[in-house]
Amino acid sequence: MTNGDGKMHLFNSSRKNDEVLGYLFGGFPIVILIILLFIPMIYSLYLSLFETTALKVTPQFIGLRGFLELFKDKYTWVVIKNSIIWTVVVAFFQLTIGLFSAILLKNPFPGRWFVRGLIILPWVIPGVVSAMLWRLIYDAQIGLMNYFLMSIKLTHTS
Repeated sequence: MTNGDGKMHLFNSSRKNDEVLGYLFGGFPIVILIILLFIPMIYSLYLSLFETTALKVTPQFIGLRGFLELFKDKYTWVVIKNSIIWTVVVAFFQLTIGLFSAILLKNPFPGRWFVRGLIILPWVIPGVVSAMLWRLIYDAQIGLMNYFLMSIKLTHTS
């Protein structure tokens, strides 16, 4: 855009609006991430510095002593090792099978549409089942919501 002097201006009001909009769209997920991930994580770390039981009303501050006792236990290292092995093996096979399937389904072959449908079925089924369950819950004749509302006398059968 020019302002009469013939020179191109890179930063105009439209670009500034796009930047603000970008920060808004990027900022919202970051705020959600902070609220749902980082705050509970920090609170859990804070709670881990205290010892509490069902009999103690007030937790007792122990600092890092709980972590020291944890890492002295021989089973902790077995669990950590097994978790790492499980994570690596599962990630390897998921990546390998997924990549192989994608390459295989990219090339045309008879029945490819059917195989693609079968592959995507596990992703679609939970949504369909959920929709059917909510439909049953809200059903006017046999629904759980209708039964609940009738039991507390908020509605009646017609």
